[in-house]
Amino acid sequence: MGLPQLWLWLKRLVIFLQVALEVAVGKVLMTLFPGRVKQSILAMGQKTGMARNPRFAPDNWVPTFFSIQYFWFVLKAAGPWC
Repeated sequence: MGLPQLWLWLKRLVIFLQVALEVAVGKVLMTLFPGRVKQSILAMGQKTGMARNPRFAPDNWVPTFFSIQYFWFVLKAAGPWC
């Protein structure tokens, strides 16, 4: 196992741990402060223009940022670039 391959696995491990930590912290914050988390995500959506859509319903997608499906999606999407 050469140094480049070891570096690749180290990068993958760091991405895995980062995403796992973000999802875990998000789940805890959603449990403790659901209103504040929703407000924070909506504020980020205002910057991109997504929340200005009249058919936009944040109740459907705000919890998805802290779900297991999101966790696996990020890992799959990051896979080719690692």
